Amino acid sequence: MNTMTTDMFDILDFVNKSKELGVDERVAQLNARQIDQLAKVIEQRMDEQRHEIEALKLQELCSKGDLRESELRLQKEIEIVRKEIEIVRKEVAQTGMKTVVWVSGIMGTLSVFFLGILAKGFHWL
Repeated sequence: MNTMTTDMFDILDFVNKSKELGVDERVAQLNARQIDQLAKVIEQRMDEQRHEIEALKLQELCSKGDLRESELRLQKEIEIVRKEIEIVRKEVAQTGMKTVVWVSGIMGTLSVFFLGILAKGFHWL
């Protein structure tokens, strides 16, 4: 889909008009070829840009609303994870307390046991 074509630039007409203005024919021809080449480069770049624009149009773009929705969803998920972390911390603390109570109970039992052995060995009872 070319909107600009090299047909729009008439090299022969450019050379003839340049010669009429007193420009050497070789210089006029060189200028005409350079202008023609420039027109082709511009046309190629315009085609590339058109393709890029079409590709961008086909891409799924997100709006500010989409971003805000994602942000809110992530904030909710973060809050859920924070609550789960808090639950785990409480469970760890409770487990630690249970361990301390359990170890204390064992230590108390062992203390009574060893005191009994000592008392019997030293005939305190």
